[in-house]
Amino acid sequence: FGLVTAPTYSSQYGPVRAEAPVAGFDPHGPIGRSQFHVLYPNTVFNIMPGRPNLSLGPVVPTGPTTTHRTLDYFVGPDVDPEWVDAMIAFDSTVGAEDLVLVESVQQGLNARPGERGMLFVDSELLIAHFNDYVRKRLGE
Repeated sequence: FGLVTAPTYSSQYGPVRAEAPVAGFDPHGPIGRSQFHVLYPNTVFNIMPGRPNLSLGPVVPTGPTTTHRTLDYFVGPDVDPEWVDAMIAFDSTVGAEDLVLVESVQQGLNARPGERGMLFVDSELLIAHFNDYVRKRLGE
């Protein structure tokens, strides 16, 4: 597992877990770990473990507290269509779970003011890095 920050992007890398594949998705293959990259300010690149693949797309603001995200998927010419379907289904399942989490965080941010919380330095490094990127561009 690794988190990487740079002036114009951040990345997260994760190994394939030893347990059985999830939801029919087999993450074993020539790509040995997941990769999730954000090219600032709003472009996402993802590589799932297993077969050659790439998904990318923008995260577009739709209001002061909302965004819309789309992904286009690309795979190697010899990748089995059944593997692609399973990978996209797995990615959609994880995305739906993430959406619930993100929406609950946004709901908390919209609640009445309270004491300002702190990010967990180790696990939320990429969030803090993006916040710093935005603050610097807005002139604090």
